[in-house]
Amino acid sequence: IIDAILQHGRETRVDSDIQPVRELRNVMLVIHEPMKDRIPRGYQPEGWVTPELLEEYLQKYSQCLLSKEKKLVVWDGKKMVFEPANTTYTYGSRLRDYRGVDQIERMIKAIKWCREKGIESYRLYGVLEYPETDTSDEPEKVRPPCFALFQIFPRKNGGNWSLDLFCYMRAWDFHRAAPANMYGFSEILKYLAEETKCEIGKLIVNGGSV
Repeated sequence: IIDAILQHGRETRVDSDIQPVRELRNVMLVIHEPMKDRIPRGYQPEGWVTPELLEEYLQKYSQCLLSKEKKLVVWDGKKMVFEPANTTYTYGSRLRDYRGVDQIERMIKAIKWCREKGIESYRLYGVLEYPETDTSDEPEKVRPPCFALFQIFPRKNGGNWSLDLFCYMRAWDFHRAAPANMYGFSEILKYLAEETKCEIGKLIVNGGSV
């Protein structure tokens, strides 16, 4: 995908970016085995993350996605620790506490209901944007989440059930953020599958501006 961005992307200056970016729009990535080969060689999400720390960092990053507490992963010189995020929201806080609603827990209950009734579903859908705060009449103040929405597809797979997870990224920094995002999404899918006794299906990520 990085090669496609470099070869076919269009150079543009978007929103508040000082430097131009090369953008490819409407990219869909389908990962058929989302738990396999999840860490690209040479990937460094943060300057302090060494190769030896990378897997631990990605595991802790994934915990942030599944926590309603607004926290991020930092290095204190000896070990990685969680620190309160100095932001109005995190992906985890929107997933687990969307105006008081734990969207992940509701997904789990709905998937279990589908299995019990033997019914596949296309209604298991969640969002991360608050229109009243993430949009504005003043365009320069607009700060919607890059991870905007997600959908779970419970499907019968022979005698078993499997889950496919679809995530929409409004804007996607593919070089720096995408591997961590996909690792985190695969952990969300794994968590949902374990809690509902389903198999792990596909991870589908669509990027609007990549």
